[in-house]
Amino acid sequence: MILSTFAAMILSLWSIHGPAADDRSGAKCLKGLAPALIAGAFSGSIDCGRDQIAVRKIGNIRAGGRSFAIYDYRYKLRPVCPECASHGGRRIIVMTHGRYIGQYGVLDYGVRVTIRGGKLILSPAVGDSFAGAAPAAVRFSTGGPPKRIFFEEPIIFFR
Repeated sequence: MILSTFAAMILSLWSIHGPAADDRSGAKCLKGLAPALIAGAFSGSIDCGRDQIAVRKIGNIRAGGRSFAIYDYRYKLRPVCPECASHGGRRIIVMTHGRYIGQYGVLDYGVRVTIRGGKLILSPAVGDSFAGAAPAAVRFSTGGPPKRIFFEEPIIFFR
């Protein structure tokens, strides 16, 4: 209950400050997903003014009468100090009915992510050590995306 109260407070503040606040807080670079990501306790950055963030919609997957919107989220976080290294990565965001339900990550930047035949397809990056590996076909069900994907070497968890 605390999270939903917190999310409601953030969303109400969001609407008070208008479009200029949306630009600073990430609505543009996040393709309008920022309120849903905040409400769903997304663990990634939504600060487009500070961090380099790019979001691209990959498409939709239908499973058991449900529809899931799939997004490619790439980020490079600004270092916390002048001597510190920057960190970046890539995640796959899953939404349903405008609600954030989770993510897969962290993926290599070169991994090709597509939707084919109602499945999320992860293909190895060209030139990486797993380039000859078979693509992973991720099947969604009525219950949503699977909790883990076996792709390349690591196990990618949905959280």
